[in-house]
Amino acid sequence: MDIKELGIPLDALPENLRPILAPDAAQNRKMVIARAAIPMPPDILLPALAFLTNDRDAQLRETARKSLDDLPRSTVLPVLRSEQTAPPVLDRLARVYMREHECLQQILLNRATPDETFVFVARHGEGPPLDSIALNQERMSRCPSIVQGIYYNPKAKMSTVSVVMEFAVRRNLPIQHMPGYKEIVAAVFGEAQLARPGEKEEAEVVEAQAQAAITALEDEAAKAPVGAPSSPADRSLSAEELLDSEFGGDAYDLDDEVEMFGSETDLMDELLAGQELGDDFGDLLGGGGGDVDDDSDDAFFAVLSAAMLEDGEEDEEKQSAFIAERIKDMNVSERVRVALMGNASARKVLVKDSNKLVCTAVMRNPGVNEREVLDYAGNKGLASDVLRIIAAGRAWTRNYSVKKALVQNPKTPPAYAIGFLKHMREKDLKDICKNRDVSPTITRIAKRIVNERAVKR
Repeated sequence: MDIKELGIPLDALPENLRPILAPDAAQNRKMVIARAAIPMPPDILLPALAFLTNDRDAQLRETARKSLDDLPRSTVLPVLRSEQTAPPVLDRLARVYMREHECLQQILLNRATPDETFVFVARHGEGPPLDSIALNQERMSRCPSIVQGIYYNPKAKMSTVSVVMEFAVRRNLPIQHMPGYKEIVAAVFGEAQLARPGEKEEAEVVEAQAQAAITALEDEAAKAPVGAPSSPADRSLSAEELLDSEFGGDAYDLDDEVEMFGSETDLMDELLAGQELGDDFGDLLGGGGGDVDDDSDDAFFAVLSAAMLEDGEEDEEKQSAFIAERIKDMNVSERVRVALMGNASARKVLVKDSNKLVCTAVMRNPGVNEREVLDYAGNKGLASDVLRIIAAGRAWTRNYSVKKALVQNPKTPPAYAIGFLKHMREKDLKDICKNRDVSPTITRIAKRIVNERAVKR
């Protein structure tokens, strides 16, 4: 997530400096300012230097930045605190002083600092400034992108992340679009809260529909045996037509079920039942899954850093082995975060995690590619929850090989496997009929489709 810099307009500078600092002004006059070679009040000097750190000339930029670094903090801090300092200037100085925590803290405490600056620091900062942002409820409420920035910042401590996520969910901030929101919330509040209201009933409806399709196929077979003559007016529905009528043109679509539940106020009430939001953020860390020892952060950062290396920077097997060994000491919230942010090596390990919050979070990782999905779809050792997410993802199931792998995987929920059968090629249907790993129900329907296609020829 790259946050665009605001940019300092020329008219944000004192009027008498504008001719000197204009893009077409003489370079030698700009350099005098960049070197801070003439006495100027701090509230004029700092905006001028901040402006020059974005000049087209590299030497001017470097000189202005060095001057800012060399200025005494007694000169700099009052300007950073002042609400008279232009917001774009504060935004630029926040980027210049990103690793100067004392300066950055003053910028974050300034009400004139724009929200965009908070989002940038939330995404790229580290240490005490992130803790300051986590305490700024007003900013997070006004600009929920700050929450996402901190969550996906690999340098943010898990304790800070837990505080921010608890506040965001308690206040029902509009962050439900975050990849893995369901898993994040359930991990922070405790796994017992994973099931959303009505989820069990919905699952039962889906399974009932699958069974109804099976029963209907069997009834049709009994009424009109394959090969019996029939007219268009009185013939029974074929297996494929019946699947179309029960499941539509594609596999049964549960996109809404497998996506996000954050907008459901009933669930929020249930999650927060009996919990009060206090002013002291320290009290928030007692929630299930959010209690993180600060001393464990170094170990967590080591794993997360390894998990975020670009594929190919290290031997994949070696990297996967390192991650597999280190995640043993991680709690659920930490593993979910690595699953959402990690590379292919991390995903390879965490998709097999025994906790369904963790393994399903892998499928929300933006880096998951078609090759991985095909591997997962055919893996009989993965949780059915992972296969359900794959089966419900239209972008993934456009791939015929993924459909085929799902049908042949006994862990795939029947409602999806049945819906994909009518897409199978005849050779693959025959293979399915012989596959002992496939459930008898799928085999029976596959045989029916093969026979009906033979009669049509």
